[in-house]
Amino acid sequence: MITDLQETNRQLTFEDFMNIICERLGDTKTRYGLQKLYNLYDTDQSGLVDFEKIRAVAKELGETMNDDEIKEMMHHVHVLNDTESNEGFNFDEFYTIVTKKKY
Repeated sequence: MITDLQETNRQLTFEDFMNIICERLGDTKTRYGLQKLYNLYDTDQSGLVDFEKIRAVAKELGETMNDDEIKEMMHHVHVLNDTESNEGFNFDEFYTIVTKKKY
């Protein structure tokens, strides 16, 4: 899916990224399901999902995003959702971001 977006020269958004991950991982309709999804990112249980963690998940899922694309995506998430930092986000921010989108 990411390759298809890249071929059309369309910028990958966080929503696109989440759609890809949600399609592969399951329950995203409940807070509990989203907490499980978030925990997949928050591998060290620090309460923050940052660039390194997003890059690791993308790589594990076989997605071919480069570092600049991930950083740009994170910046857009920060600007559009007024997260505390563009360096990462906590579960409450993640939940707010993900539930803004209708599934």
